Amino acid sequence: MPTDLPPTPATNSASVFSRASKLFLRSAIVFFSFWTCGLAIEVGDAVEFQRAGQTFTGKVLGIRSGGKFVEVEAVHAGQTHKIIVNANSIKVLGAPAASKPTRTWSDATGRFKIEATLESQTAFEVVLRKSDGTQIKVPLGSLSTADQEYVAGLEEANANPFETGIMKPGSGSPTNSAANNSATTDNAAIHSGASSLGGNAGFGLPAASTFSVKQSIAFQNLSPPADLEADPSPVDFSNIGNASMTIPEVAFREEVSRPVIISADGTQLCYQVRSPQRDDSPFTKIYMVDGKRRSSDMVGEFKEDAVWLASADPESGDVLGIVMKRGEDKASSLCIISGIATKQPQVRAHWRLFPDAAGKSDHVRFRKVLGNQVAVVMTDNQLRGFDYGTSEEIWSYPAKAFNEPAISPGGRYVACMLDNQCAIVESKTGTQLGSIPVDMPGSVTLGFSPDGLRLAVCSGTQLRVFDAKTGQEQLFHEANVNLGSMGKPIMWLDDQYLLLPSGALLNLDQNLLVWKYNISDDAIEYTDMEHQGLLAFESSKSLGLVRLPHPAALASAKRDTSNIAAVREGESMAVVASASGPGISSADLNSWLGAAVAESGYQASNSATTQLVASISRGETQTKEYRIIGRGFGYEKVTFTPYICKVEVKQNGQILWQRSVTSSLPFMIHGDKTLQESAKEAEVPNAAFFKNLKLPPQILRPEFQNGFGASQVSIRGIIDTQS
Repeated sequence: MPTDLPPTPATNSASVFSRASKLFLRSAIVFFSFWTCGLAIEVGDAVEFQRAGQTFTGKVLGIRSGGKFVEVEAVHAGQTHKIIVNANSIKVLGAPAASKPTRTWSDATGRFKIEATLESQTAFEVVLRKSDGTQIKVPLGSLSTADQEYVAGLEEANANPFETGIMKPGSGSPTNSAANNSATTDNAAIHSGASSLGGNAGFGLPAASTFSVKQSIAFQNLSPPADLEADPSPVDFSNIGNASMTIPEVAFREEVSRPVIISADGTQLCYQVRSPQRDDSPFTKIYMVDGKRRSSDMVGEFKEDAVWLASADPESGDVLGIVMKRGEDKASSLCIISGIATKQPQVRAHWRLFPDAAGKSDHVRFRKVLGNQVAVVMTDNQLRGFDYGTSEEIWSYPAKAFNEPAISPGGRYVACMLDNQCAIVESKTGTQLGSIPVDMPGSVTLGFSPDGLRLAVCSGTQLRVFDAKTGQEQLFHEANVNLGSMGKPIMWLDDQYLLLPSGALLNLDQNLLVWKYNISDDAIEYTDMEHQGLLAFESSKSLGLVRLPHPAALASAKRDTSNIAAVREGESMAVVASASGPGISSADLNSWLGAAVAESGYQASNSATTQLVASISRGETQTKEYRIIGRGFGYEKVTFTPYICKVEVKQNGQILWQRSVTSSLPFMIHGDKTLQESAKEAEVPNAAFFKNLKLPPQILRPEFQNGFGASQVSIRGIIDTQS
């Protein structure tokens, strides 16, 4: 038999989506990998390319500059060269094995057999891929007559329909990228029905209906939700790696949405191209991405409406659309679109967000469609659950705009903040199972664990993890860097890692920040795959998926951590508190801070080099204007000079950790006192800040407080910037 060709493993390049294609080939899922100028190119592929009028072969090391150029390793005159070539000059020698059948091949004598897939063929030889990924080049004449007939029969069928250019929307054939744009289009048949979309004709949305209102939740159950059950995700996309795909270019100012997955095996996605915000002639084109065919087709169009495809349920393929009010960037209604995966999209439901307020619109700050035919959105300071199967608004409750709720991975439960309680609600009925007391300052973000039985709560520099059934705190993390970010969810990547709203990666086993991801384009805020560890990106030319954490971050968690802490539990700390203010004496401060040192596990010692320092100071005088309500109309101004309370942990003059709070005026002032008298009452230092101070069990050296490395994450992939 012929000798084996050497395997061509993928190169681990930090600047490209280096793991994508090999992950796909090892799984049962065939997903799109690198699409460059309309070609499916994978890191590690054998390719043929043109350079200086000559043809060469080589191996792909990386995809660069958004897919326009490819880094190739080639051997010429006995020397290995690494060069950059134009993607248009490349021909891939083979396609992914998962998309072709495996068969038994025999040589001409019948003595030797092998299980392999056909990768490519020329007039005189074939390239076969074995199950371990090894490629074998075989002279055609060495194969059995049956195998040669099989190959000859596939010659026309195996022609790559994407080699000549980018697949155009609604087209059954590609357009040559070097030719003009007057491509011939094969118009798809338009599905009949008033609520259907189709081809190039398109339809407007059917008139929005009014859902009946079932109930408004009044949270009364303050005990832990003991009846909570595990609720894991019904789909598993762990075999989907990083991927990028070129899409047909859009016109200036037209908006492309991030892709959402619309099939349970993860091979189909959809996205939309819609008119610019505030456009008076809106439209929305819906595209379906078929990962098995590696194609992107326009499957429908709203001719008179701008619709944002914001969330999808992979099992049913239902997609939640946010319908923008004409001429605005705010929503006036919601819709559910089904059938995109089968290229027969239909509007299953369309309903008003504000049926009692004609013309009203608002930003939709949280949006999720669930597998039980429930859509959950936050708008107008309300979190609301809609059953689009029964046309009901089944529940609602008041919510602060930047307190981010959470949905359990299977969609059965909703966690939502109200004052200092986190309520757990059944998404289908609105029944409150119980609540967990959560006393954290500022805007709060929530996130369920993969099994739905733990709840992460993040605000500012603090993270707490609770047993969702018992309400018992399982983990507390106090960082010296910001962990929270308004309007962004906690992504529980797996049982061990949390991606926090700021992009910090926390190892739960170590209770340690190990990496910092600087994520572009608000990808965390708009992710629809927070339980799958995937972020979606879009541009006017391409779509992308990125999986976190990546290998460098995982490797960093295994490093020696014995020398990363500046001070740990059990070590000595001195209290320095000579400041005072109205209602707070220096003796009070020393007592409160001494208690914080002891309760946090440190040893109090006046001679310690590590010091806990407290200060109270005045800020700049402010002038605030209040609107008068109830005793006439008008406005009144008041001056206010805040107090700033601060604590710092210092070591040899270097600040290791610090916290502060500034007093402020309330949003509304009631009572018989004058505005200035009320302001004076609020003009005091915050004693509770010192009384309730909690120190982290270890305070890291400054160079490790953001983790052991950092990466930039964007549609280009993951680029390590520090390690």
